[in-house]
Amino acid sequence: MNITKAKLWATYYVAMLMAVVAAMVGYKFSESVAISGKTSLYIYYFLIIYVIATLPGSFALMKKVKADAELIEDENVQSEKINTFGLVRLVVIGLGLTACILFFYFCHERSLIWLAGIEAIGLVLCKPKK
Repeated sequence: MNITKAKLWATYYVAMLMAVVAAMVGYKFSESVAISGKTSLYIYYFLIIYVIATLPGSFALMKKVKADAELIEDENVQSEKINTFGLVRLVVIGLGLTACILFFYFCHERSLIWLAGIEAIGLVLCKPKK
C-alpha cells in the first residue's frame, strides 16, 4: 500500500469535513437526542482521557517514527513508514474531533467544545507538509 501525500491531504480534509458534518448533525438533532445523567458523565470522562492520550502521544510517537525512519537507507521505505503513521495519526485525531463536536451537542456539556478546540488545533498541527 503506497501512501502518498495526496492520500494524507485527502485524509486531512475528510477529517475537517467530518467535524463540520458532526456540527450540522449535532445542531439538527440536539433537541431530539439528549444524553444525560451518568452516561453523559462517562462520555465526558472518556473524551478527556482520549484527548489527553492521543495528542501528546501522537506527537511523541511521530518524533520516534521519524527518528527510526531516518535509519532506513531506502527513501521509499522511509517515506512509506512516515506517511503510514501520519495517516493513522490524522484518523485518530480526526475521530476525536468529530466525537467531541457531536457529543457537545448531545450531552450539553460546555467544556466539550474546549476539547474539540484542542483537537482542532492538534489536527491543524498534524497537517501534512507540502
